[in-house]
Amino acid sequence: MTEKLYNAKLQEKIKELLAGGLNQAAVSSRVGISPAVLSQWLDSKYPGDVPGVEEKITRWLASQEKKAEYAVPVLPAFVETDTAKRIISAIFSAHVNRDISLIHGGAGLGKSVCARQYREETPNVYLVTMTPTVNSTVACLERIAMTLGLRVGNERAARIEAVIVEKLMGSEGLLIIDEAQHLSMPALETIRSIHDATEIGLVLMGNEIIYTRVTGGTRASEFAQLFSRIGMRVSLRQPTQEDVRMLIRATELPREKAIFDVLLRIARKPGALRGMKKVIRNATLIAREKMQPITADLIHDLWRNLTGEEGERHHYAPVISLVSGIR
Repeated sequence: MTEKLYNAKLQEKIKELLAGGLNQAAVSSRVGISPAVLSQWLDSKYPGDVPGVEEKITRWLASQEKKAEYAVPVLPAFVETDTAKRIISAIFSAHVNRDISLIHGGAGLGKSVCARQYREETPNVYLVTMTPTVNSTVACLERIAMTLGLRVGNERAARIEAVIVEKLMGSEGLLIIDEAQHLSMPALETIRSIHDATEIGLVLMGNEIIYTRVTGGTRASEFAQLFSRIGMRVSLRQPTQEDVRMLIRATELPREKAIFDVLLRIARKPGALRGMKKVIRNATLIAREKMQPITADLIHDLWRNLTGEEGERHHYAPVISLVSGIR
């Protein structure tokens, strides 16, 4: 029986990755083989198709190298813009005053980014993101319990609420509910009851729907108890000029008025700063790839490619597709 040959250099590369912090389950999943196969291959004891396994591993390593080559650390994860300061201030107020803050505005204005930043810097902060599938009271409570690390199984809503209250009581913590516009009225009232029972801070974040629902025509009969407890409200409309300037300062972009003007226009469209950041990332990548400077025209063309706006389009699709795949 012919002894199987193994690529020792390839095995060594994988062992280095594992020593650097990646676990075998993660590597095997990304390569497309089972953890058992990876383990046997690393020990040179795999009874199956060794060349086939090594081909998969080689392709995966090549893709990782390509991603590293095209990685674009254009912007830090958090930039303390004027708008970010307003959001963080409302979150902090709810926390220290054990109050309720309502933060509402369109997508891409930095609400979620600020919430994550505050959570990273502060103990006992629980960020729960709601979706259309968790709008009911039970689903909402299950999502909160999961974030708190609680196992609730198929318990009734009242039981889950009691477990959550027990966990949060005396914690001096903060509960941040992101995408709160998805929640039903009973779910919102249940969250308000948790706030009352535990005396922790509560932040409700979402689009204009959450504000309209809490302060609309039915407020007196349906949301009076919730509305009366709101200690701070932040209404976000558009990024300010200073927001855009501060974000540009955190990038490699030339400090040119034409670039500022086009980015400000992009930032004030639907998607706001999120859309602007995507364009900056793509522009930086293309400029590096083509060894050319970043210009206002390049940024404008990329925005048109991204949104489908009318006008001349250049063929940046392959590079943009690559960027999308490595975010």
